[in-house]
Amino acid sequence: LVAAALAATALFVPLSRAAVDPAAAVTAFGEISGNVGNIATGRLLEGARVDLPKLGLSVLTDQTGRFVLRNVPAGSHEIVATYLGLDPVTAAVVVSAGQRATRDFDLTAAVYKLQAFAVTGEREGNAAALTAQRNATNKKDVVALDAYGNLPNMNASELAVLLPGVAGSLSDEGMLRLQHGLSLDGVTLKPARVSWQNEEQLRFVLREGRKRQIRRMCELVGLAVTGLKRVRSGSVPLGRLPVGQWRYLRPDETF
Repeated sequence: LVAAALAATALFVPLSRAAVDPAAAVTAFGEISGNVGNIATGRLLEGARVDLPKLGLSVLTDQTGRFVLRNVPAGSHEIVATYLGLDPVTAAVVVSAGQRATRDFDLTAAVYKLQAFAVTGEREGNAAALTAQRNATNKKDVVALDAYGNLPNMNASELAVLLPGVAGSLSDEGMLRLQHGLSLDGVTLKPARVSWQNEEQLRFVLREGRKRQIRRMCELVGLAVTGLKRVRSGSVPLGRLPVGQWRYLRPDETF
């Protein structure tokens, strides 16, 4: 009888609060939010990566440079903010159950100590373009206008930037002809900036527009165009505009 009574008593041992109260299990987690910016330019960064390596959690900042890490267990954690071309920053954050902890990041790079600020504009443009390309869910080619340097007479309205995929072999002589030395319909073309984007893609910067100009130029040097993407028209960037979509021009944009 004594043994039976002890066994019966064991059945009434209370369970933990988390086991009987689902809300308690939920509040065992919190969130971490904040902004990621470039301390040298004062700008917030879109597409910066924030990781919590120990738990395998990661998130990208949105268009305003803001991030939110959700479902983070309560306790002390180390998070890391990274952005292409800038030095990563690690910070310790304490998360309370059911609460949101805030931690902002100001990224920089040692190279800023060596370069004049006027040079960093090209770094920022290239970094932003490569970051967008790295974070894209599908295959995407993004090029910063800064990569082309200053425009003749600072007249951006005459500029068109295109990325054709090509097949074939291009000699050094053929590259020189693309840049300066071709004629279409009996008219000599204006000089163009042409370079390799990757092994299968060229990058064209044009200051005029002829019918099927890129395809015809490539054909003249033995290349076949397999695809063509325009990333800028005049001073208007097109890289982030979805296929088939349109938008209004901003007041500072002209063709």
